[in-house]
Amino acid sequence: MPRQARIHPEHSITCRKINIKIDELYYGGRRRNVSCARAQAAHILIEDFGITLAKVTRNLGVTTSAIFNMLKRKIDKFN
Repeated sequence: MPRQARIHPEHSITCRKINIKIDELYYGGRRRNVSCARAQAAHILIEDFGITLAKVTRNLGVTTSAIFNMLKRKIDKFN
């Protein structure tokens, strides 16, 4: 089963908007637009769908610390 199917199919829409391949999102790419898409995906999965941080990190190909920092930066931007 492809990795993206395990998380949420809406991330392919995000990837198309940002013009990246879906595989880049799941395999730890470090380009700015890939990181941006991954941060959006993490935020949606954790805040809207209530998926655990550990499950998100396993499926997005980054560490728990990376996801935590993405969420923290997103919260800081809103304050």
